[in-house]
Amino acid sequence: MTKRNKILVLVVAVFVLVVGGMFAIYQQRTSNAREEQTVLKKIGDKKELLEIYDKVKRAQAVLQHPKDENEEVGNLLSLGNNWKALAELTKDDYFYKKALAVFEEGIRKFGHKNVIFYWNGGGLAENHGDFTLAEYYYKESIRIASTYGEGYIKLAELYRFRMKKSEDDVVTVYKQGLNRNPANGPLLLENAAYLKSIGRHKDALEAYKLLLKAFPGNSGYEQSIKEMEAKL
Repeated sequence: MTKRNKILVLVVAVFVLVVGGMFAIYQQRTSNAREEQTVLKKIGDKKELLEIYDKVKRAQAVLQHPKDENEEVGNLLSLGNNWKALAELTKDDYFYKKALAVFEEGIRKFGHKNVIFYWNGGGLAENHGDFTLAEYYYKESIRIASTYGEGYIKLAELYRFRMKKSEDDVVTVYKQGLNRNPANGPLLLENAAYLKSIGRHKDALEAYKLLLKAFPGNSGYEQSIKEMEAKL
C-alpha cells in the first residue's frame, strides 16, 4: 500500500469514528428526550415527584463520566433508588423496570464484590410481587458473601412474610447463616426471636443463651431465657 493510500485509509477511519461518535451522541440525546417526555407525562406537576426526578437526572449526568468506581457505584445506587421511589409513589411499572435495570447493571458491573445491588434488586422485586426473582437475588448475595448476615435475614423474611414457606424452611436459612458466621449479632437475634415466636422453646432457649454469651448482661435476653425455661 502506497503512502498516499495509507493516509487515505487513515482519514476514512477517523471520519467513520467521528461520524459514529456524533451519531451515538445524537441517539443518546434523543433517548434522553424521549425518556423525559415519558416521565413528565406520568408524574405531571407534582412537586414531590419532580424533586425525585431531578435526583434521577443528576445521577444520570454523573454516570456519563464518573471520576472513579466509588462515584459510579454511589450514583448507580442513587439512580436505582430514586427510580424505585417513583415506582412506589406512582405504582407505575415503567419506573419499576427502570429501577430494576439500574440494579441489574450494578450487579453486572460490581455484584461480584458489592452485594448491595443484589439486596436492592431483591427488595424491589419483592415489593413488586416477583418473589421468585427476589429469592434468586438474595440467594446470589449469600453465595457471593456467605458470612454476611443480611442476605440470610432478607431471605428468611421473604419466606416468612411473602412466600409463606414452612417453619423448617425459615429455620434452615437462619441455621445456614449461623453456620457461616456464628457470632453475627443481628442473625442470632432474628433466629432466636423467630424460634420463640413459633413455640420452639427449647431451641429458642439455646439461641438466647448464645445471644447472652455474645452480649453479656443484656436484660432482655436474660428475661427471654427465663421465659423459655418456664415453658419447658
